[in-house]
Amino acid sequence: TWPDRKTDRDVSAIQHAMHLYCLDARTFMAEYMNQPEAATADGSMLSPHEIMAKQHDYRRREGPVEIVKATAGIDVQGNCLVFVVIGWDQDFSGIVLDYGCFPDQGRVEYTKANLGQTLAGIYPALSADGQAYQAIKDLTAAIFATRFRRRPEGQRIQVDRIGVDRRYKAAAVLRAIRDLDDSRIVPTF
Repeated sequence: TWPDRKTDRDVSAIQHAMHLYCLDARTFMAEYMNQPEAATADGSMLSPHEIMAKQHDYRRREGPVEIVKATAGIDVQGNCLVFVVIGWDQDFSGIVLDYGCFPDQGRVEYTKANLGQTLAGIYPALSADGQAYQAIKDLTAAIFATRFRRRPEGQRIQVDRIGVDRRYKAAAVLRAIRDLDDSRIVPTF
């Protein structure tokens, strides 16, 4: 058994896993076994009507006037960076203001397997770590330069903080954050 995969109350990691299963079997199967249950008729999945009720008419890079803060997250991948910008109101309700891939793919639908632009393509002289490093610097600058529109008044807001996931290319991520020397950019896990 793995000692770091159990609590002091458990004899083994298997016992801990069984406790998790007994607490919430559906979550256990989805999160720990990567085998989510199929949708059921008991209302556990959103209906088309419920999905439509969550829709809004905000365009890319705009949101409601109630937004008081905006934050961004960046995930470092092998060939690209993936990012999201979320606007937050006073009660911590959020709305996605922007999301995408760096380098920009110039299209809405793409997969990692069919990227038109890659980090290697825009930074051919750099190593993989160098590409991640430079991409973080370029993307954070672009995110901070973007002004997001709050409707209906049209006031602008910009990102207050960016978290960069350091689980992949950790050395390059930490070096980029250190060299940027901007307290608004933080490493995340």
